[in-house]
Amino acid sequence: MLISDKKRIGIASIWIFLVVIAVGIGGWFSWQAYQNWQAEKNKNTADNILQIKELGIQMTLPSGLEKADVIYEWDATPATREDSDGRIYHVLGYVTFTTASLIAKDEFCAINDGFGIVAFYKLAEDTSGYAIGSGPSDIRRVGDFYMGFLGPQAACTEHDFDLEETQLALFLEAFYTITPIQ
Repeated sequence: MLISDKKRIGIASIWIFLVVIAVGIGGWFSWQAYQNWQAEKNKNTADNILQIKELGIQMTLPSGLEKADVIYEWDATPATREDSDGRIYHVLGYVTFTTASLIAKDEFCAINDGFGIVAFYKLAEDTSGYAIGSGPSDIRRVGDFYMGFLGPQAACTEHDFDLEETQLALFLEAFYTITPIQ
């Protein structure tokens, strides 16, 4: 039995319609899955962004350094300082860090009188060539200011030196992600 041309066109039209509907439904489900993936990705990224609004900076905490574990104190009091060669530089503020996990190992790892395991200085100028004895070492430009990294003068713990060294390295990694808060 032969199918007439009109019936063939009708059947083909139905198949085309069904294919278009299937592609549309598949596309809609794919779009929804993509939107959910993007929302989860943005949430995870935001979970690792630590903002220090008082200094106008934010940084991405690397894996192994959790925002809930990080403890910090800040001071946004501007200060004029002089290096050992008599050159003037301007500190716009600083933030000192430690972690709850280090304090749990040794109470000497707590922030005490502005000292923690590491500090980031916000500077008005690049002090890379300055003779600052125990001042910031790594200096980098961030927007219209500079940030300086100041590591510890001595270990704070005798109980878990590996943890302190690991976290110090993670703070240095975070230091290189500092950006101004937009």
